[in-house]
Amino acid sequence: MKHSSTIKQQAISFRKNGYSYAKISMKMGIAKSTIYNWTKLIALSQKAKEKLNKDKYEGAKRGARKNKLKVLKMKRDMKKKGSKTLGDVYFSKSLLKVLCSFLYWGEGNKSGSYVAFINSDPEMIEVFMILLRKSFKLDEKKFRVLVHIHEYHHEENILNFWSKITDIPLSQFSKSYLKPNTKKRRRSGYMGSARIRYYDVKIVRELQALYNTVAQEIRAVG
Repeated sequence: MKHSSTIKQQAISFRKNGYSYAKISMKMGIAKSTIYNWTKLIALSQKAKEKLNKDKYEGAKRGARKNKLKVLKMKRDMKKKGSKTLGDVYFSKSLLKVLCSFLYWGEGNKSGSYVAFINSDPEMIEVFMILLRKSFKLDEKKFRVLVHIHEYHHEENILNFWSKITDIPLSQFSKSYLKPNTKKRRRSGYMGSARIRYYDVKIVRELQALYNTVAQEIRAVG
C-alpha cells in the first residue's frame, strides 16, 4: 500500500521525538518494517534517546509486573487443582509412612545403620520430621543434627533456625560443618543445610523395604 508524504513525515516526526518503531507502528496502524524503512537513518537527539530509554525501562517494568501476575495466577490455579486432587485422599498412618519412605528414598541415606536425611529446604526438612514422628514411635533423645554453613553465616542464628524447624534442642546438635565458599556468590536467605540423624537400624530397614516394595508395585501396574 502506498502512503502519502504527509503520513511519512508524521512517522518521522514521531521518531525524532523519541518514539520507538513499535510504538509508531501501533499509533499509526502501519507495519513496523515500513516505519523502520522510513526512519532508520534519522539521527536522534539526546532528548529523544533519553525518551526511548525511559520508555524501554517502563515497558520492561510493565512486562515484569504482567509476568508476575501471570505466575501468581498460575500458582493459585495449581493450588486449587492440588486441593481438588487431594480432596478424596485420607491421610492414614499407612499413607503417611509411605510418603515418609518416598521422601527418604529421594533425600535420605541409602546405607548405614541409622536414618540420615539432609536438605537445605526448611519446608522439606519440616515435612520429613512430621512424617517420621507420625509414622514411628521415636525416642527424641536419639536425634542428632549436623548443620552445614558457609563462613558468611551467623552460626548462632542458623542453629536456632534449624532447631525451630526440626523441633530438636540445640544440645543435640553436632559441631557445625563449615563448607568452603569462593566468596563470589552469596545466596540471599540461604540458611545452609541440615542433616538429620536418628539412630535406629530397624526404622532404616523398614523405610528402605517400604519404598522398594511400593516401587515394585508401581512398576507392575505400569
